Amino acid sequence: FDNSKSKDFKAKYHLGDKAILFFGRIAQEKNLEVLIEGFTKAWEKESDLQLLIIGDGPLRKTLQKQINLLPVSGNIIFAGAIPHEELIKSGVFKACWLCATASKTENQPMTILEAQVNGMVCIGAKAKGIPDLIIHDENGILFSADSTDEISDAILKLYGDETLFDMYKKNTLKRIKQHMLTTTTEIWENTYTEVIKNYKEGL
Repeated sequence: FDNSKSKDFKAKYHLGDKAILFFGRIAQEKNLEVLIEGFTKAWEKESDLQLLIIGDGPLRKTLQKQINLLPVSGNIIFAGAIPHEELIKSGVFKACWLCATASKTENQPMTILEAQVNGMVCIGAKAKGIPDLIIHDENGILFSADSTDEISDAILKLYGDETLFDMYKKNTLKRIKQHMLTTTTEIWENTYTEVIKNYKEGL
């Protein structure tokens, strides 16, 4: 990861200080319509909020057409697909304020992992593997997957409490260490060693 170009990234997409990042496939399983509606409710109270959507998929054109008819359209940016190798060096993770997903199908949410390893505070749905990474009220906020009100409340809570946001950010950087390659390798080595030992002892 390289966030040295974050200022250039912000300038390219006209991002302010409260841009929320979603990146992933724009498809039904990502529940993006719900995230957009929840974001819109928050935007109605704090008009400097922005939603940056990075990715492509079968719902992209439909969503863009729908959003273009709404007052919030100027604050929702569709950046299209960005190749992964380019994305991780683009500066996006430092350019954005918050990472969000309402997906209900993530078994191992790599987008959340990538955001967190870059120190981003994340909010996400209480579904599948997301609660394994976002620990509610410790390093982020979990919401009911289809609740636009809870999404809005989560955004506004962090918007209005910088101390809480900083605490979540600190805890994000602390917790993400357990997912580092060196840590997971050590866990696997210890597990294999224990299995071999038990096998030799006939357990």
